[in-house]
Amino acid sequence: MHRKKSSLEVLFTRVVGEFLVKNFGVKAGAFIFRRFVERTTIIFSNALGPVEHMALCGHPVAFMAPSIYGPPQALTVHYHNYGSDIKVVLAVDDAQFPDCHQLLDGFAEATRIIKNAAALKTLTTSI
Repeated sequence: MHRKKSSLEVLFTRVVGEFLVKNFGVKAGAFIFRRFVERTTIIFSNALGPVEHMALCGHPVAFMAPSIYGPPQALTVHYHNYGSDIKVVLAVDDAQFPDCHQLLDGFAEATRIIKNAAALKTLTTSI
């Protein structure tokens, strides 16, 4: 894992968090962080799993599904890379999305469009 991250979000979050705690105290930092999380409507998570498939007590692990409980977001999207597979886990608030199956169908169609566009780009750049 010597690959450089292309996002400075982690560094920025750490610097701002340290600044808040150092200058305003732990309670103020926790209050601001909590308010930030409460006002977010969607969360994306991209978790890298193991490159090779694993076994637990001699039984092969076929599927991993990350999730989260507690934050007040209406939609949470987890991308999880396990082996050569990418799994997408959606957590949906029923009050905000009454027909979650329509949302899932739209998400599947958008993923298909992205996959086809990426395959077309790979094909045109290799010719």
